[in-house]
Amino acid sequence: MEDRVMEVMTALMAKVEGMEAGQQQLAAQMEHVQTKVDLTMASLGRVQQDQEVLTVALKHATTTGTISPEISGTTPNDPSSSGGVPADTLGVDRGAPEDSG
Repeated sequence: MEDRVMEVMTALMAKVEGMEAGQQQLAAQMEHVQTKVDLTMASLGRVQQDQEVLTVALKHATTTGTISPEISGTTPNDPSSSGGVPADTLGVDRGAPEDSG
């Protein structure tokens, strides 16, 4: 009878060890997937911020014909700054040229 109990205990321990190994493997896979998800979410946030900046720049460009210094990456205190970037630089279409003649 004791031998039978020992056999069952040994079999159970082997199953538990197998389950622990599987759990560790799944935990490693989950960590890998979580890293990818975190990177994807960070990238998505940056893309959304870039889209917002671009939207503001395009709205400004269509109304004034230039991109404001804050949006173009130049600052008013920057001596190399001309105070704005022509909208044509970004490929913004300001409409058909007016006929001068």
